[in-house]
Amino acid sequence: MCPSKPKMLHRMSFGLRDRADFWGLSGSGGKQSSEVGMNLVLGMWSVWGLLVLVYAAIRIYVARIDLEENDTILLDDAFSHERAAQEAIIAKVKKIQPVQRIALIALVVMTLIVIVYYVWNAVQQFQ
Repeated sequence: MCPSKPKMLHRMSFGLRDRADFWGLSGSGGKQSSEVGMNLVLGMWSVWGLLVLVYAAIRIYVARIDLEENDTILLDDAFSHERAAQEAIIAKVKKIQPVQRIALIALVVMTLIVIVYYVWNAVQQFQ
């Protein structure tokens, strides 16, 4: 066997001996655990950014629906068609409110996770 083959295989495995090394669980620390930490941070920020985009899209959709709503009180029966249109708009807004609330809760939870991660990371560096 050629001596360069094991080195090539070693390079392709990124110097990791087993799965524990990949996840930073082998206790060796060093470069592998910092790479895992960087992947964790990248994934964390990616999820947070995606949640921000979803929440912003929902807010824009609700705002566009609300633009069509009038704050007038229609007392006369001659305006029943406008009253029906306003009730349809209100129904759309009420239908999307649970989704908007869930998106906001997910965004707040992910924001707290990011904050806790950085606080924990700062505490770990001072120990």
